[in-house]
Amino acid sequence: MIEIARASTADDFARFRGLLDEMAIWDANETRALGYDADELLRICYSDSAEDLQAQFSKPDAMMYLARQGEVVAGCAGFSGMEPGAAEVEKVFLRSGFRGLGVGAALVARVMTEMRQSGYRLARIETAQFMTSAIAIYTQVGFQPCRPFRPPMGDLGPMTVFLECTL
Repeated sequence: MIEIARASTADDFARFRGLLDEMAIWDANETRALGYDADELLRICYSDSAEDLQAQFSKPDAMMYLARQGEVVAGCAGFSGMEPGAAEVEKVFLRSGFRGLGVGAALVARVMTEMRQSGYRLARIETAQFMTSAIAIYTQVGFQPCRPFRPPMGDLGPMTVFLECTL
């Protein structure tokens, strides 16, 4: 049985940091394979400590969720406010053994529910073209391509995908 709960303790954020370490390896390998600068990606997206992540996702306009099966952390997803009425879904990741079981969709649905309850009316996501399984989940819950809501990171523009969904 998978349980989804808000990350709140230092241990939760240490486990979240561990998930990001796994995600970073996969993301960097895919980015390099496409001929892009993975070092810049790692510096921008994966350099925060567990303490930094706890500070970021403990703010009033942000939350992080962990999916667990017993003591095993299966995945994560969160959001943070961008501007009045809009928030960004962030750090969505599932360990390979939990993919294809609906856990990712459940995490994204939980995040979107919390965004609605927090007063947001628009959800945004920045992702990469090679994250096809994630894009399929986002599309399934109503996300559609949109114009960039910020400049893409470094030289990653050609592989960056921007999506949004009315909540």
